[in-house]
Amino acid sequence: MRKFLAAIASFGLDPGVPAEEAKYVRVLNSNVFVVVLMVTGYALFFLTFTPEIWMVAVIGFIATPLYCVVFLLHYTKHFRTARTYAPILSSLVVISSSAVMGKETDFHYFLLSVVVAIFFTFPRAEKKLMGGLIILQALSFLGLQVWFLDHQGIQHVRPTMLGTIQFAAAVGVFFLVVGFSFYVFSIYRVAETALAHEKNRSEHLLLNILPAQIAEQLKEHHGRIAERFEEATILFTDLVNFTPLSEKLSAEDLVALLDEVFSRFDVLIDRHRVEKIKTIGDSYMVVSGVPSPRGDHVEVMADLALDMLETMKEIQEKHNLKIRIGIHSGPVVAGVIGKRKFSYDLWGDSVNTASRMESHGSEGMIHVSPYVFERLRDRFIFESRGIIDIKGKGPMPTYFLVGRIAHPEALSHSESQKI
Repeated sequence: MRKFLAAIASFGLDPGVPAEEAKYVRVLNSNVFVVVLMVTGYALFFLTFTPEIWMVAVIGFIATPLYCVVFLLHYTKHFRTARTYAPILSSLVVISSSAVMGKETDFHYFLLSVVVAIFFTFPRAEKKLMGGLIILQALSFLGLQVWFLDHQGIQHVRPTMLGTIQFAAAVGVFFLVVGFSFYVFSIYRVAETALAHEKNRSEHLLLNILPAQIAEQLKEHHGRIAERFEEATILFTDLVNFTPLSEKLSAEDLVALLDEVFSRFDVLIDRHRVEKIKTIGDSYMVVSGVPSPRGDHVEVMADLALDMLETMKEIQEKHNLKIRIGIHSGPVVAGVIGKRKFSYDLWGDSVNTASRMESHGSEGMIHVSPYVFERLRDRFIFESRGIIDIKGKGPMPTYFLVGRIAHPEALSHSESQKI
């Protein structure tokens, strides 16, 4: 049944019709199809049971093919003409039928259903034409009411059939109104579902851009979001020799490679509950302790860095690609910047130092600052790199993080350093 109704609604609908126009065509086609069935049914009813008002049956039989003209107008892409023609024809059918039978049959109330139909078959751009047709229906209804004050129906209706005709008219108006109400309900539910889907989609996209805590703050107020954190750990990664490799790869292969690397990193940061800040080219930036402070921000970042190295070993076998990692801890300022394509970012000397740890590091190694070493020397294994000149910072003793201590309490201080 649903397929049949869908076929009727799509009759005369060319595939090239714009979606916005097609919506009104389908509604009008469905409406006309129902009206044709009703008009034909009423005509047969009157001809069979009330032959004394045979004129109403004739009106119905004449109206049926005239309603089918709407399908032809749609087929020939005269959409506006079809929208205008249908309510005018309906008003003529109702007015003539009411004039034949008289006020007592209540057939003129069908004009109210014509008004409801007009609201759903006209686009917003044709609101003046829609308003004119609604006024026409209102004047027709009032005109019949006034005419009925001094005139009876042209043909006399038997008193024994009057109640039946009134019931038939009430049922017809009822089902037309219910049909349009159900259509409104369907539109509302579809719009409600679409709105919920888009809301979930936008929130999902927002969480892909911002930390969950910051996303909630952004939704609650539109003021500037900025905060200072006295302790945080920042990690930078960089793919070694990626630029020469990118010149040999196609665009699709290049993006696929970066997507594979960074997608695996994304899984790791979710596992360790840290925040990805951004990617810049082949560089990847992560922070721990922001926006939610945590006491183990240094330890968790060290664990993440070691897991990243393990992940890169798998990728290296396929692409001969290595990574440099740099880590530093210290105070940072974090906030959201921009009005369009906004981002959550970090600023401060700690961020610059972490970046220097990465750029002055070695491939396949995790280069850390003295602060990181001091915080983790009893739980992780380090190798001293000695004192090196860090751009913008001067001479600084730095270290390579090389592994975890399985049982820190069982090892001496000197064994844990490998210096």
